[in-house]
Amino acid sequence: MAVLFSDVDFPWWLLAATIGWNFFWLNFRFALNFIFNKFKGAYIDREKQTISFTWHVSGNPAKNEFGHATFPLSDIEAFASLQLRNQNGGSAYALCLAHKDHDSYDGAFLQISVPDSAHNTNFCQMEWELIQRFADNTLPLPDIPDLEKFRQLDPVTVAYDKKHQRPKFHWRNMHVKQQRAIEAEIEKQVNSFFFNSAIADPERYAQKELEKPWRTWKVDKKYFTDEEAIPLWKRRGRVVLRQLIVGV
Repeated sequence: MAVLFSDVDFPWWLLAATIGWNFFWLNFRFALNFIFNKFKGAYIDREKQTISFTWHVSGNPAKNEFGHATFPLSDIEAFASLQLRNQNGGSAYALCLAHKDHDSYDGAFLQISVPDSAHNTNFCQMEWELIQRFADNTLPLPDIPDLEKFRQLDPVTVAYDKKHQRPKFHWRNMHVKQQRAIEAEIEKQVNSFFFNSAIADPERYAQKELEKPWRTWKVDKKYFTDEEAIPLWKRRGRVVLRQLIVGV
């Protein structure tokens, strides 16, 4: 005897449990990781011009309001270090930040991976320049995709963007493929730049910072498909709805 679907009770409890499970793990598991795993790293205070280390630093250094060892940025020096990456002898340069008096403040050390080019110290130089540029609170934040959502939190940056009519979401409105093309163009320039010569003779080699990238790299619609041309809020709504129902 055939059983009609209408004769079977639908397991609504299973649907509710699935949606609840997906909603929790997709939205709150990162909060749990943050609560049960203490953040370990170093961070720069742009306003106070300091750098702080969350791990133990010897020498009884000054502590900030979070209890982390804190030093003026002027006490920190940077250098490129060639590091072994695997047992086969693969190596790559990394940017290292350390306290100038490393004998007294053991632990005030940070190694930053620079994956763009394993055997060119130019990328370590570029990363250090970015750090110094970020710390200069007399200038607006560096205009890069990673910092765009934080521009509204910095008064100097807010004033600059208002004065020069910078679009609020320049990088967010740009397709990731176009961003990668721009990144490849910049990497090519950095790879062949004469950093040492620029230090010795800045009038000849040093280049002025690109202050208004939204004018140089305009959003190009050719990178967008028909689906991607749909407003962002609609596409995100679809993703959220799909995640709630099926978890992917």
